[in-house]
Amino acid sequence: MQENRHGEAVESVPHARPKASGGTTTDRVLHKQTSVTPMKGHQIRASREEPQYIVTSDNGGKASYEPSALTKI
Repeated sequence: MQENRHGEAVESVPHARPKASGGTTTDRVLHKQTSVTPMKGHQIRASREEPQYIVTSDNGGKASYEPSALTKI
């Protein structure tokens, strides 16, 4: 599993229907989430074994991604 660090630039592929959304976006890593936490009205189901990365986009929006959905740029 790749490790991403705070502030790194990454490209992300959306969770649902990546082809329908227009492809990838460029984001910055905020932090690695290793516990269940609420975000935008739903639960991020992260754990130490299956972490999620919280990223922010250029417009300030936040999202969570599995490590496999992120590519360092």
